Amino acid sequence: MKETYPYLNMQNLLPMERQMLLAKIYHYAWYNKEAYDQLINFVNHWEKHSEFKAVFYNQDSEESTNQI
Repeated sequence: MKETYPYLNMQNLLPMERQMLLAKIYHYAWYNKEAYDQLINFVNHWEKHSEFKAVFYNQDSEESTNQI
């Protein structure tokens, strides 16, 4: 993985680079309570401040639930 990825837009990363970055985040959050807390704070911050909302399925939709 390129060590310069913090200076890039995530959209510019190759699929494998994105996977590795997210795998590292998952790894640190899994094994370290402080990392997990920081991750939750990050997600909560961006859920409040982002103009693009993360919507992966409609919790109230039976059709969406069946696809999980």
